[in-house]
Amino acid sequence: MSGLRQHMPRSPLWENLRKWNRALTEWAELEGMIRNTVQREIEADGRLNDVVSQGANGVIPAAVDVLFHQVKEWARRREGLKIDDDIHLEKTSEGRVRTRYGFSHFLGLAHR
Repeated sequence: MSGLRQHMPRSPLWENLRKWNRALTEWAELEGMIRNTVQREIEADGRLNDVVSQGANGVIPAAVDVLFHQVKEWARRREGLKIDDDIHLEKTSEGRVRTRYGFSHFLGLAHR
């Protein structure tokens, strides 16, 4: 980059690169704020407390991942995950069933 800057010191590339890096930083900050808001809302809701108390400690992080993914898809005007197509039941070697929603092992606890 320094060699390129020496040969093209007045190029608009440098100002645009600075703007791009600033936009990436702002994007990361916004994603963090949205993810934290989603997590706070899920934890405050309380409907998952019974599942968490049964040992499925991964359910809240998984729910945050799924909902955050949805928010990003909606922001891009895409549908995202579809409840009818993206829920998968996977059998485990112990004869249990693990629930997966899209990319996430949503419950983190295998059920019979």
